[in-house]
Amino acid sequence: MNRVDPLAAAAVLPFHVVESMGVPCGYERSFKIVGGSILANRYLLGIETKRIGANAFLDACRRLGMPASQLEQFVEELPRANLVFLGFEAEEHGGAIYKVYLEFWDHVRRLRQRRGDDASPLLSHRGFKWRHDDSTRQVVTDYHWIPGIASTDMFSRIESVYGKLPDAAGAGPVRDIIARAAARTRGDRCIYIEVSEAGSARRSFDLNVYAAGMRVDDIRAPIQEAASRLGATSGSFDRLMSLVSGKLFGHVSGGVGRDGREYLTIYYEY
Repeated sequence: MNRVDPLAAAAVLPFHVVESMGVPCGYERSFKIVGGSILANRYLLGIETKRIGANAFLDACRRLGMPASQLEQFVEELPRANLVFLGFEAEEHGGAIYKVYLEFWDHVRRLRQRRGDDASPLLSHRGFKWRHDDSTRQVVTDYHWIPGIASTDMFSRIESVYGKLPDAAGAGPVRDIIARAAARTRGDRCIYIEVSEAGSARRSFDLNVYAAGMRVDDIRAPIQEAASRLGATSGSFDRLMSLVSGKLFGHVSGGVGRDGREYLTIYYEY
């Protein structure tokens, strides 16, 4: 008798949920380098809120097991969102996380226009995350866009994110990635976001450089440097690159995770 792998079943559930909604979606994958491992079973499915009613999104969250407290907050904030993302993230040692994000870009840009020269951080995304097998283990993550930031200021803020690490593996490689992106597009077309979680040690950033039109292979050298310094083997890195090198590079996230360890994540369009 064939037994279904619970983790494999959990990994495909968001696909089944979106399929049942009957709407098109975006598909973005990522790999995370942390603790000597490269975790590549990670993805997001993005759906425009204008395509389907609120009840469909609520049903999707319930099917994924979103905790009641998070569902209440999700319902309250959904009307401001232009996109909803459903996601899955495999962890080390067999665990996994479900993720649902609200993206507020349309609302944020209107706020930005009204504020004029005020470049204060603006909440661009909110992420609801929980263990697939234990929804009591949950966290809400806030993503704040820093508008109008120059590359030099971006470097300073990233160095501040890495500041508490005695030997940050990602600082140099990320600076290299930013320089490569800046050579291909204006800096104001890149989106710099800082990430925080209440009651968590997490301190990180996310830099969206889709506008630069780079492939993952274009940043192979800095990623490889970071992977090596974070303890990943060259064999595991080369195997991954053979699968993703031609994909469109989207954004890089790095810093200190909620467990206090440094990580680097690369997102790409699948």
